[in-house]
This record gives sequence, C-alpha cells and structure tokens, in this order.
Amino acid sequence: MNLLFAVVFVYGCSNQPDATVEELGAPEVQLQSRQDSTYQLSFAGLEVEIAPQKGGRITSLQMGGKELFASFDTLSFGSTFWPSPQGAWGWPPSYPLDAAPYTATVPDKVLRMVSRRDEKLGWQFEKDITLLPEDTAVSITYTIRNIADTVQQVAPWQNSRIEKKGLVFFPKGKQPLTQGQHFKTVPVQEKDGIVWLSLQPDMLSEGEKLITDGAEGWLAYANDGLLLVKQFEDVAPQQQAPGEGDVEIYVAKSGANFTEIEPQGPYQTLQPGEELTWTVKWYVRELKQAIEAGNPALVQQARNLIRE
Repeated sequence: MNLLFAVVFVYGCSNQPDATVEELGAPEVQLQSRQDSTYQLSFAGLEVEIAPQKGGRITSLQMGGKELFASFDTLSFGSTFWPSPQGAWGWPPSYPLDAAPYTATVPDKVLRMVSRRDEKLGWQFEKDITLLPEDTAVSITYTIRNIADTVQQVAPWQNSRIEKKGLVFFPKGKQPLTQGQHFKTVPVQEKDGIVWLSLQPDMLSEGEKLITDGAEGWLAYANDGLLLVKQFEDVAPQQQAPGEGDVEIYVAKSGANFTEIEPQGPYQTLQPGEELTWTVKWYVRELKQAIEAGNPALVQQARNLIRE
C-alpha cells in the first residue's frame, strides 16, 4: 500500500538521546498516514486504525491480525465518544461530534483530532491517541470543551463496538445492577464480585442495556484468543451522570451482530470556555486460558495488566 507519509518514532529505555533502534534493541512504534485519510498506529503486533474523516473514530483494533472491533453498519462500528448523559441529547448522536470529519495533526508523536463545533449542544471534542511501548497499551485522552455561553454539566463516555461473541466481564461496584430506561435486564452472572456476560449472535429478541457502578476502574472483553482490558478512572456513584453508570453495556437484538462496551468518567460542571480531560488505556494480550464465565485466571490477567 502506498503511503502519503509515515512518521516513525522510537521509545527506548536508554538515557542516550541519540541511540538507534539497533543500539537499544527496542521495537519501533509506527504512525502512518495512508491514502484513504486514515492513520495506523502499530507496535509489537498491536495495530490501531483511526479515521479522522469518520468522526475521529478508532475503526480497527487488532493483535496478531485478529480483529477485536465490530463493523455492523454506517453508525455502529469501531470506537466513538459521546457526551453523557444521553438524556441531554436523545438520539441520534451529534453529527459534528460523532460522524463529521475531524481535523488531524501529529504534534509530539501523538495523533490529535479536533471535532467541529456543535453549536446546538455547546461542545467541541479533542482526541489524543498514542501507543505506549512501555506497557504495550493504547492511550486515548479525550477533551470536552464548553463552547456555550452558559454553564454546562457533562461526563465523558467512550463507546466501543465488539461482536456478539466471547465474554465481557468487570468488577461489580456498590450499586445494584440496573437496566437502561425502556430496556430489560441484560442476562449477566455474578461470581466472586465479578459480573460476567456471555455473548451469542442470536441472543435477545430486542436490544438490551446494562447500566451499573463498576469497581477498580476496568472493563474487559475476551474473544478468539485475545483479551482487551479498558482501564479508566473508577467513579463513585454520586459522581456519575444522572441516569448513567461508569460501566454500561448495550447488546443489540438478534440479527444485529454487535455489542457496545461503554465506560464513563465523572460528571463535571464546566463554565463557558472551560474543558475537562479524561484518559482511557487499552491493553490487548493473547490468551492461553479458557474463555469461560467465572474463570478466575481471566480476572487475574486483567488485574495484572492494569497494575503493570
């Protein structure tokens, strides 16, 4: 594939500023801009594709050639970012923030994307994406900027689409498990403080959503020999957006092969011109243990990753 340009940078553990890759014995983190206006970040078998022209979404997340994200239709694909609570905007998501082209630059080894201004909702987004070689993780820092003339409240909300296969699991918080408004309860299991959701393509005749309080600040997905762990700030129930939780899962109805795994950050008040930032890290690793609900080895691997 022909590239418009490629920015290749190296992170090492040496204090020698002019050390080469060969001298450090370290792999390269590569950031490439491609002819279709997408970007690709890659390191040690981990590959991330980002599409600034499609709402600044992360459209692909792969390890060793295996894909973790789903692409169901023109709306339900990859990983996006919304303002919470949903009650403030309803449906569909904001076009300037969720689907319109973002302006992309590459300052200081980071892919930075800035959204259009949503004058109706009064928000503008920024997304900074990079790979961290020290722990082979994807780091995404979101900025929400209040462009309205009035004080506003908001929580950051990451939404990643995965296929309806494998397992989703996370530590249960202090609050009871609840369903979203107009939804029934997602069929989960609880064991030793961990919530497990086994995904099947033909499950559920209607779409269902789980809204809850998590614990420890992580949410995991295991499928096809891979483990994805999202790490984020654990949010106390009183700091969560109204009607929302810091862990949410939407399972689409039978025939729609996608599920959404959705961490949220703290609900904050922003004065005109003020902004908040929120960072989520993704760890992707190969799995050797069985992908079975209740398997303590999966939980231990997830916990080990976020403590590295």
